[in-house]
Amino acid sequence: MCSYNQINNSYGCQNSQMLNKLLKGELDYQGFVLSDWQAQHSGVGSALAGMDMSMPGDVLFNSDTSYWAANLTVAVLNGTVPQWRLDDMVTRILAAWYYVGRDSSQIPINFDSWTTDTFGYQNFVAEQNYGLINEHVDVRAEHSALIRQIGAASTVLLKNNNSALPLTGQEKFTAVFGEDAGNNPLGPNGCPDRGCDNGTLAMGWGSGTADFPYLITPDTAIQNEVVRNDGVYRSIADNYAGEQIADVASQASVAIVFVNADSGEGFISVDGNKGDRNNLTFWQGGDVLIQNVSAICNNTILVMHT
Repeated sequence: MCSYNQINNSYGCQNSQMLNKLLKGELDYQGFVLSDWQAQHSGVGSALAGMDMSMPGDVLFNSDTSYWAANLTVAVLNGTVPQWRLDDMVTRILAAWYYVGRDSSQIPINFDSWTTDTFGYQNFVAEQNYGLINEHVDVRAEHSALIRQIGAASTVLLKNNNSALPLTGQEKFTAVFGEDAGNNPLGPNGCPDRGCDNGTLAMGWGSGTADFPYLITPDTAIQNEVVRNDGVYRSIADNYAGEQIADVASQASVAIVFVNADSGEGFISVDGNKGDRNNLTFWQGGDVLIQNVSAICNNTILVMHT
């Protein structure tokens, strides 16, 4: 897939140096190159530069216009794009189709990526062929153990003054602070494409997201561990509950503060952040929350989801 960004002032999907010379030439890549969605910015230019498939095919979503389609036909007929280049596109795409055996076997489609409804139109725009469109197949197998392992391994310890970590599980009074430790009131999948910052941040936003089959929040996980060891546990998920935060922090033998800063894909804007973050501060008043807790409890641990 060729990217949105420019490389040396040339868009990724019409950069011949990257696609023709390096990818297909030097690296001998035999597959096809498709554009990221709406990453195509020219017709002839992208064809000659080595792009093989335009996605989703139109210039802008649902615009009924295309850099290719009939325009590519005209470009081949008038010689602007050589016939061999079109043949190369087709060969690369169909080779992948044959490689995975689609010519000899067809697996029925069992899901619709645009809706979670069980029944609906198989041809959504035309409103035709109403029937079963989502079988809700659980494809996880025993992936949960691997996900847990990867999640633990990807945690980065930035600082550990006075060997505060790891916790023993025998702490007298454990307190957890922060909206980022708790649930999204709308549910873990309540925001389309995870386009919000409610509750614990477990996934950025955008078209590459997936639905959580479940989401165990830090609040729940830590509480279960503390209670299992007969400890005292309190949590406050409101970052602005100053009086309550001060009261609990003054009693805690260990305070764990959860804060976050989110980002995602540019077609969604969250709290004025259109894709990329506007700054490096924590969200939902996280910076003030850290100060309020650490000023009272001298054994404060900070957890950042970013």
